[in-house]
Amino acid sequence: MLKRLSIFFFLILFLYPNLLLADKDDFYLSAQNIYKDDKNSFINAKGNVQIRKGKIYLKSDYLEYKIEKKEIIARGNVQILSDTGEVVFAESAILNEELKNGIIKNLGMLLSDGSRLASKEALSTEDNNKTVYKKTIFTKCKDCNEGKNVLWQIKARKASHLKKRNIIVYEGVTLEAFGLPVAYIPFFYHPDPSVKSKTGLLTPKFSSSNVFGYTYEQPLYVRLEDSSDILFKPKVTSKEGIILAKDYRKKFKTGELKFNSSVTRGSKVRENEPTKKEIRGHVDFEYANKNDNDWLLGANIKRASDKSYLARYRLSDGESVLTQNIFLEKEGLSNGLLLEAYRFQTLSDNFSSTNLPFIRPLIKYRWNNYKNKNRNRINQTQVVLRSITNKKNEDSNSLHWNSSSEKKYLYNGLLIKDSLKINLDYYNTKNINSNNEDVLRFLPEMGLQFQYPLINSSNNSSIFEPTIQILFSDKDDKNNDIKNNDSKAVELTISNLFEENKYSGYDRLEDGFRVNYGFTYTAKNSNRTLYSNLGRTFHLDKQELFNYTNGFGKHNSDFVGNIELENKNSISFYYDFRISDEYELNKNRFKTAFNIGKTRLDFQYSQIRNFSSSNNSDTEQINYSTATNIFKNWSLYFSQYRDLAGAKYSSPLKTAFGIEFKNICTLLRINLTKDKSNDIDVPASTNLAFEIELF
Repeated sequence: MLKRLSIFFFLILFLYPNLLLADKDDFYLSAQNIYKDDKNSFINAKGNVQIRKGKIYLKSDYLEYKIEKKEIIARGNVQILSDTGEVVFAESAILNEELKNGIIKNLGMLLSDGSRLASKEALSTEDNNKTVYKKTIFTKCKDCNEGKNVLWQIKARKASHLKKRNIIVYEGVTLEAFGLPVAYIPFFYHPDPSVKSKTGLLTPKFSSSNVFGYTYEQPLYVRLEDSSDILFKPKVTSKEGIILAKDYRKKFKTGELKFNSSVTRGSKVRENEPTKKEIRGHVDFEYANKNDNDWLLGANIKRASDKSYLARYRLSDGESVLTQNIFLEKEGLSNGLLLEAYRFQTLSDNFSSTNLPFIRPLIKYRWNNYKNKNRNRINQTQVVLRSITNKKNEDSNSLHWNSSSEKKYLYNGLLIKDSLKINLDYYNTKNINSNNEDVLRFLPEMGLQFQYPLINSSNNSSIFEPTIQILFSDKDDKNNDIKNNDSKAVELTISNLFEENKYSGYDRLEDGFRVNYGFTYTAKNSNRTLYSNLGRTFHLDKQELFNYTNGFGKHNSDFVGNIELENKNSISFYYDFRISDEYELNKNRFKTAFNIGKTRLDFQYSQIRNFSSSNNSDTEQINYSTATNIFKNWSLYFSQYRDLAGAKYSSPLKTAFGIEFKNICTLLRINLTKDKSNDIDVPASTNLAFEIELF
C-alpha cells in the first residue's frame, strides 16, 4: 500500500509495463491509496481517485483497473468530464481504458449548454458513436430550490445519442409540466449541445384577431450548410386561409445574400367595390458581394403585389415607397466608380405612380489628390451621368461636373477654410409633348469658414466652438428650364446646417449670398457627456422651395439645435428643435430612457407645426413604453402610440400590453395589441397572441 504518488512516479513503476501506454497517450492517475496485484493483474485505487486520459477526466471514491481486459471500474460519487464539455454524475461506471465505451449506472448528466439528463443506465458502443440511455429524464430547468418540481421535463423509455449526427433521439416520450403529464409523443429528437443550429421545428405561435381570426404559425428551420439556412413561416388562419413566408440567408467570404418572401390568396378590400380573394405577396432581396478586384456588386429589391399588402399582413416597416436598386461600385482612397439603377413602387396615395422616376442608370466617377503628399490644396472632382424617365414618357438625361478646391489655415487658434467650387450641368429633356430641350447651367461658388474652439483650461473637459460659413455664387436662373426630379425634399435641420447645398439632389442648387452660423458645445466628466448645437442660416436671395414650413423665412431661417446627454447610469436624453424669431416652437422632438428600480421607461415626443396633413395643419405624436419585473421571472410591458393632434383628448393609434414569464428553460408570453391606424384595406385590428417556448 502506497501513499499518494506523483503522476510520473506511478506511470514508471506500475502503469507503463502493464498498460503498454507511451508518454503520448497522456494517461495520469492519482489517489490517496493505490495497490497493484501482479499475480491477478489488477490495480486498486481508493480515496479521491483522479484519472486523466487526454481531455477526459474521471473522479471517484474507488477504482479498479483490470489490466488484461483493459477495463476500468469506478464506484462511489463518480464524476466524468468529457472532451465535449458534458459532466456525468453516477453511482458506478464500467469503462475501457480510453474512458469512453462502457456501462454507467444511475447517472445524471450536465450537458455543455446547461441541460440536464438523468438515466437508469447508459451504454456506449465500441466505436463510441452511439450512447443508449434507459429510462431517461431530460430538462433544461434548474431544480435548485427546496426540491420543488421543475417547470417542465420529458421522460422517455429510451434515448439514443447519435454522435455522428449530433442528435439525441427519444422513444416513448411523455412531456410533464409541474410534475403532471400533459402530452405523449412516440418519437422526438433534438440537437445535442455541440450543435449551434440544426434543421427542425421551432416554437409555434398562437394568436387571435378580428382581421385573421384564429392563427397558428409553425416555423420550420432548415440548415442547408454552415453558411446558409432557410426559415419557413407558414401561418394557418381561420379567416384568410394559409399565408406562406420564408427567409433565406447565405453568407460568403466576401458578402451576403438575404431573400425574404411571402404569398397568400387573401382578401382585398377596394373602395366602392366588393371584396374579393386574390393572390397577394411580396419579395425582399438583398445581395452584396465583393470580388478579388474589389468590385462590389449588389442589389436591394423590395416589391409588393399591391399598396396595402405589407401593412395588412404586418410585414411593413412603415414605408410609403418601396425601392428596387442594383449597383456596381469600386471605391478607393483617391478615386471611385459607381454604377446603379433605381425603380420605385408607391404604397401611398400621396405619391402618384405615374410621377415616380425610373433611374436608368446613374453613373458616378470621382477623383482627388489625397495621395499627393506635396499638395497645397485638397482638390476633388465628381462626374455624374444620369438618365431618368417615368410612366408619362418624360425623359431627362443629364451630365453633372462638380469640382472643388479647399485649403485650411490655423491662425492663433482660429481655423480658417477657403473653398472654390464649380458646378457645370447639362440637361437634355424630352417633355410630354415630345419636345427636346437642351439646358446648360454654369454656377461657380466661393466660400469662407471660420471656427474658433474655446477650451476650458481648468480641466479640458468642455469645448465651446462657434462657426460661421460665408458662401457666394451667381444667381441660378435655370430653374424654369430644369425639371425638379430629385430636389423636392427640403428641410432645415441641425445636421445639414453647414452643408453648402441643402437640396437633396442635383436639379436644384443654393445660390446667391448666404451665411450659415452657429456653435457646438461639448462637456464631459467621469459620469456623463453633454453635446449641444445651435445655429441658423441667412439667404439674401429667395430660394425655390425654401419657405416657413420647412424652416426658412424670407431671409433668416428658424434657429435649429439639439441637446444630447449620455449617462453611465443608463439614462439617455435627446432633444432637437426648430424655433422662430418669435420663440414659436415649429419643430419639437425629444426622447429619453431611464430606469426606476426594476422598471424601464422609454418616452418619445414629436411636434411639427404647419405640417401638411389631411385633417390637421400640425402634427403632434407621443410614444411611450414601460417594462417592469413584478416577481421573479415575471414581467409586464406596456406601450402606446398616440396622435395628440387627431382628437380633442388625443387618440391612441396603437396600444400593446403583455405579460411574460422567462427563466433558463421556458418562455411564456401573452400579448394584446390594438391598432387603430386603419385604411381601406387595413382595418383597425385587435390581436391576442400566445407564445410558449421550451428552450
